[in-house]
Amino acid sequence: LSIMHRTFENTLSLFQLTSIRRSAVSLLVSLAFVFGVSTFGSVIAPSILSSAAFAQEPGGVAPPDSILTGDRRKAEELRKKQEEQLAKEAEQHRQDSIKAAQQSLLDAQAHARAQARQDSIRLVQGELEAERHAAFLLTPKPWKSIGLGFSGGVANMQMAPPVYVPTSVFAYGINASTQLTRRLDFDLSFNHLSVGGDFSADSLWRNGEGPVASKFLENAPFHAPSADIDYITNEIFSTNWISADFRYVITRPDALVSFYFGLGYDYIIMTNTQHYYPLIDSASHGGDQVYEKTFDRSALKVLFGARHDFELGSGLTLQSYIQIATIAAFQGQVQAAGFILGPTSDLLIMTHFNLGLTLYYGWWGVPRQQ
Repeated sequence: LSIMHRTFENTLSLFQLTSIRRSAVSLLVSLAFVFGVSTFGSVIAPSILSSAAFAQEPGGVAPPDSILTGDRRKAEELRKKQEEQLAKEAEQHRQDSIKAAQQSLLDAQAHARAQARQDSIRLVQGELEAERHAAFLLTPKPWKSIGLGFSGGVANMQMAPPVYVPTSVFAYGINASTQLTRRLDFDLSFNHLSVGGDFSADSLWRNGEGPVASKFLENAPFHAPSADIDYITNEIFSTNWISADFRYVITRPDALVSFYFGLGYDYIIMTNTQHYYPLIDSASHGGDQVYEKTFDRSALKVLFGARHDFELGSGLTLQSYIQIATIAAFQGQVQAAGFILGPTSDLLIMTHFNLGLTLYYGWWGVPRQQ
């Protein structure tokens, strides 16, 4: 300020201004000086304060963001480490994706090569199988001239209501067969089943040659002195039947499993054997006695089955089969009155389910047919 005032005085002396004019000019210079100092101070004051802030930080005031304190430095280092870790993970993920894509491509190529190899193998095998089948068709087929076999299964026999024979009993048989045409053959078989057992605990009695009844019936003449009453202790009911069947194959001759149906005639022989004690006045006389009667029936059969032939060579063929048949009696002798197993009606229905094996032998062969 002193320098400025001296400069002003020198200027007045140099230009030789009057005192009034000097006062006016002095006033103007003072105003200019004040205004200049005020403006200059508003501009440089923040800079001065900022410089003072670098010199000393007042208590309770947060440092500017541009100042790296200890906590900020640690946070910055942690952020950089996290960024580096994320960058590494992203790069690793990219590398893994590239490797997975390459491996998928290699697997697809390997699968395509393996599939092509398998297709080639199957194609060759199919061609070889076709050649073997063609060669097999050129060989003669054994003609099943005669066959012998056996079978086993279950049979269910019932007579007219309301009395039924015990059902689902084991039945077995032997058979002889021959081939008439490529689809038709003839089978002759003998079959057997039996039911019965000990009836001593059932208190069954037979009034002479009459029907069997319980001795506890109110109208049974059990106490009549002249009554001829037999106390039954055991009974066996045997059934034998001879079947003559025609079987027709309904599938192709070269089918793996051949289905067939057939019709047949059955001659049924039924024998009832009873062991009893003759009773007079409630006392046993004569010891154990045997009562046996036989009657026969004729019947028609309807059958359905499936079979498979195993060619054993040297003209031998083993045939396995499974068959179910329904047998219906239509005429024959009337059942004897003394039979325990039921009424005198002619109606008799039987079902027969069996599995069997038949070994055929043929002296010559015939051309095969597809």
